[in-house]
This record gives sequence, C-alpha cells and structure tokens, in this order.
Amino acid sequence: MFESCLPRATDVCARYGGEEFAIILTGTNTLGAEQVAENIRKKVEAHIVKYNQQEMRLTVSIGLVSKMLKTFDKNIPTELFKSADEALYNAKTKSRNCVVISANSAIN
Repeated sequence: MFESCLPRATDVCARYGGEEFAIILTGTNTLGAEQVAENIRKKVEAHIVKYNQQEMRLTVSIGLVSKMLKTFDKNIPTELFKSADEALYNAKTKSRNCVVISANSAIN
C-alpha cells in the first residue's frame, strides 16, 4: 500500500521493525516529504479491512524527519532514525492518525 503513494522509482519503503516502516525520499525537501506522508496517512485511513465478516479501518501515526545532506557522516542514519522515532512518539501521544515533523528537520 505504501509503495503506491511513492511518486518516484528512487523512493524506498522498507519494514524497519514490528509495525514500523522507514521511507527514504532522496532529494525531497520537508514539504514534499510531508505531502507524501499525508497521502500515506489518508490512504491507510480510507482502506477498509475485512475480517470475520466485520469491516474496520486502520490509522497510522507518522514521525517525519527531513535533512538535506551535502556530505555523508556515518552517524547520520542513527541520528535520523532517532529523530523520526521521537516525532513518531509525539504523533502517538498527540492524537494518533497524524504526521508530526521532527524539530530536527531542515526547514525548506
């Protein structure tokens, strides 16, 4: 389902753990990443799951971090996952079914 929301062949979605996924949008600024995240959130919310003759809807909380890199540092992946995880925690405690952008994101 997530892949259908990714606009380019270079965008990557991977399961990170349990119920967590990481999406990498190379060359995308914060605004573009937020639009993709919001599209994913809306698509999940609109999807109807049928189980044992019952219908239910799911929601998703998204922690987003955006950083434009000029050079690579080996600590960047760890920092990005930590920032995204903190934003995800904020999304879950805020109201769920929302996108929260990390304070560590580049403003662009």
